[in-house]
Amino acid sequence: MNRPENPHRDDSVEFLLAEFNQITEETRRLREEGLNRLNFFITLTSSVLAGLVLVSQINVMSAFNLQMVSIGALIFLILMGWSAFRFTISRDINTDLNIRATGRIRRFFIDRDPLIAPYVTWQHHDEPTRWVTNNTSNLRTTIQSILSLLFALLAGLMAYLILGQIIWSILFGIVGFGVGLAVLLFYARKRFETAAKAAETMVRFPQTVTKE
Repeated sequence: MNRPENPHRDDSVEFLLAEFNQITEETRRLREEGLNRLNFFITLTSSVLAGLVLVSQINVMSAFNLQMVSIGALIFLILMGWSAFRFTISRDINTDLNIRATGRIRRFFIDRDPLIAPYVTWQHHDEPTRWVTNNTSNLRTTIQSILSLLFALLAGLMAYLILGQIIWSILFGIVGFGVGLAVLLFYARKRFETAAKAAETMVRFPQTVTKE
């Protein structure tokens, strides 16, 4: 006797394929937006710093006013960089969410036909991915480095404005770079740790180990 066909079987497959494609497109959009934000931040930072150097060369304002304008410009760049930095973290957390979602869909098809499992490249489970468990995003690292440099410039400039000695400006700049980088790394690590723990609570299709 033939087994009766499920009338909703084809509809379910089509729905999951459409869901898979939509998730893939959203992941691509997130990755591209992150790159666009990095390019914008680099362009903005380069333009502002070049503008400050140009203004200092043509002597259109006093040294004190130039320092105050520079401090304001650096604060503005730091705020813009902080926004881009936070987005790169959210981008990777959402990438993890999307990859786990597509992993569930792959599991659906593998459960239906286990023979295709060896040919599936991407994960077919929904455990946390490296985007949150071992994140080493080059894009985020680049923004961290630029932000830390801006922190160093701001700390050095304020030290020179208050103390009036270049040696203190250099020392505070070095400290500012180190502190800024440490704070950014700590913030990112805590965000990813929280995301990884949250992902672990949502696992419905854990990775299975096949015994030879």
